[in-house]
Amino acid sequence: MLDPNNVYHTRIDRILIDIDCVNDITTGEFWSFINSTILDDMEENYSFPQCPAMTYNVITSRAKCWKVTNDHTNGICNILNCGYDGECQMFYKVCTDYTQSPVVTFRELVNSQSIDNETCSAEMPDFSDEEEFDPDEDWTTECFVISCDID
Repeated sequence: MLDPNNVYHTRIDRILIDIDCVNDITTGEFWSFINSTILDDMEENYSFPQCPAMTYNVITSRAKCWKVTNDHTNGICNILNCGYDGECQMFYKVCTDYTQSPVVTFRELVNSQSIDNETCSAEMPDFSDEEEFDPDEDWTTECFVISCDID
């Protein structure tokens, strides 16, 4: 969504992953990959200003509170947000250098922000406990916190 100040806003509400990857959801590499994938998609579908960008023009947001459901029939896990009363926001400058051939798009993380929540305090479960989280069964976790500090 583009706001009146020409800032694009994206919001991560749901992610589908393989059950073998579920322990990765609390790593910085995982969330960097998610943000990078979003920015890659935006570069293919939107035009960004000529470089240099003077201020941030893309904000990616994600909840801090998540739950995981295992869909063993389809072999995937759904990572679902549990609400946005707590949020992690990443602010990017994205610009395009039209003087280069081929055209090159640059991106820079300029700031991040954590909006605290009070309602989700559980820690991430240990998904390696196959008695509780059998990959061959359907299950859903309680909502748990994924810190913004890992982005």
